[in-house]
Amino acid sequence: MILSKPVNPAYEKLFQEKERAEHAIKLRQKGQHEMQQPQKLEQVQRDKARQLAQAREIEQTYKKALEQRQRCI
Repeated sequence: MILSKPVNPAYEKLFQEKERAEHAIKLRQKGQHEMQQPQKLEQVQRDKARQLAQAREIEQTYKKALEQRQRCI
């Protein structure tokens, strides 16, 4: 395993996919958490949290929400 990291390029790819999967889980949990506290959120925020909690492509949904928010600012 010590040599597999520097020698095997697949190791780096798998490591990155694991990080991406973990990031997606965190985003989903954040969306679910925000949905549980609707009294603190405006309607737009609740909609975005709901979309994140239900999204299959969490990263794309998150990026799209950020782009939409930037256009509003």
